Amino acid sequence: MSAFKRVWPFWIHIVVAGMLLWALRGDNTYGYYTALRWLVFLFFCFLARVASECNERKIFWIPVAVVLIYNPFVKPPFGREIWSIINLLTLIPLASTVPFMSRNVAANS
Repeated sequence: MSAFKRVWPFWIHIVVAGMLLWALRGDNTYGYYTALRWLVFLFFCFLARVASECNERKIFWIPVAVVLIYNPFVKPPFGREIWSIINLLTLIPLASTVPFMSRNVAANS
């Protein structure tokens, strides 16, 4: 079980990163982008919660910023080109949270 806990965040990060990269293809359906918005929103809500519980104030604001952009309830009026740039830029905070999550999971296992 502890091996699963150590590997889990990396697999989730890879899935989210893969979906963000797949979204750069121009021929995805609207349903795909809706699912992507929900996945990114929920995953970064989880990251914000973990950072809050660990009293990591600097790291806490990274996922909060992403959550505000990918909020599925109030959609920003961005075009497809802008969303492509946002999807690419979201890979930066996604990658920056990998060391934090691996430290946190290793400490709790």
